[in-house]
Parts: sequence; C-alpha cells; structure tokens
Amino acid sequence: MRRVVTVALVVGAAAAVGQVLAAKARRGEDSDAEFRRVAVLAGQEVKSLSGEFRAADVLVGLGGVTIDLTDAQLAEGGAVVRIRGAVGGVNVEVPSDWRVTGDLVGFGGMNLDTTPVDDLPDDAPTLHLDARVIMSGVNVDGRH
Repeated sequence: MRRVVTVALVVGAAAAVGQVLAAKARRGEDSDAEFRRVAVLAGQEVKSLSGEFRAADVLVGLGGVTIDLTDAQLAEGGAVVRIRGAVGGVNVEVPSDWRVTGDLVGFGGMNLDTTPVDDLPDDAPTLHLDARVIMSGVNVDGRH
C-alpha cells in the first residue's frame, strides 16, 4: 500500500510540474500567425483563427495536442507544424483544400488522411509537418 501511495504522489507531482512547464512554454494565441504548445502528462486543444498562419511548434511527452486549423488561412508560401515528442500524440485538422506534406523521423507513425494531391489545384495552400518523435503518433484529418 505504501508503494502505491508513493507512486501516486510521484505521478501527481510530475503532472503538476508538467502543467507548470507547459504554461510557461506556451507562446502565441489562437489568432496569432505562430504559436507553441507543450503537453506533458496532459492534453491540449488549439483552434487557430489566424488569417496568416505560418508556424506551430508542438512538444508532447506522455500527452497529446489537437490543432484545429480548419478556420485558419495559411500565409503566402505555406506553413509548417514542427512536432517533437515522446510517447504522445498530435492530431491536426485541416481544410480539405489544403495540400499536406510530412516528414517523420523516429519511432512512431504518421497518417495523412487528406485530399489526394492529384485532386488539388497547383496553387493549393501547403502545410508541411516536420515530426521528430519516439513512440508517438501524428494524425492529419483533412476531411473538413
């Protein structure tokens, strides 16, 4: 019983520290062209309302982040979402008329569920995902 209490206290303390670090690392608001989010032992949701979205930096550790870009407009030249994480997950929701490309390095998976490139115009807005992860998943939902 004593071990269970000790483990519960350690996990609770780690979660609290993770929330404090996530709050300190947070940059940008939902309407900003760039933002940063950190999720440690927790989850976060971001709904970008930017009229000129350029970049997002996301760090996950035993946590997850959902980024909803369905109401955002990409900056001229496109945008990038940089994902770094260990044992976490990131879900990115995009409009169906965006071209999405991605690079995944590490141990994990990336699912780009988007409109086939051949069905998009040459000048379609382009979002690039740059993921460096360990045992993490990245999902893009482009059916919006």
